[in-house]
Amino acid sequence: SIAADTVRLLLKTDVTERLGCGEQGWAAVKREPYFSRLDTWDSDTIVSTTLHDIGSDYQKAIMMNFDQSFTSQDSSWDTAQMSSSKMHSAGLLGFEYTNVPAEVEWESSGDENMDDATLERVRRA
Repeated sequence: SIAADTVRLLLKTDVTERLGCGEQGWAAVKREPYFSRLDTWDSDTIVSTTLHDIGSDYQKAIMMNFDQSFTSQDSSWDTAQMSSSKMHSAGLLGFEYTNVPAEVEWESSGDENMDDATLERVRRA
């Protein structure tokens, strides 16, 4: 496709072959068929242009990148899913969570490798 060809040219590892890096510079980029639909190269106009609604086709294309076993699962979230029995405190060691819902109750996992200071820090997070 035209888009894929343009991306390949922009990502060439050899700088002398990369689109826009040769003697013609931006003129070569502007001549690429992918960019032919642009009416202007004025940065203020480009930035202020309203993007077209890409709709659900874009979302469907993204979903195709994932196995159906994941995309068919219920996407709703329940705080019961965050119960301490399902969250192993030792697995959180070294991470800081600043937006943990108040409903979450932290309990010791019984892991003898976790010292009291670390456990207290996890509880307060």
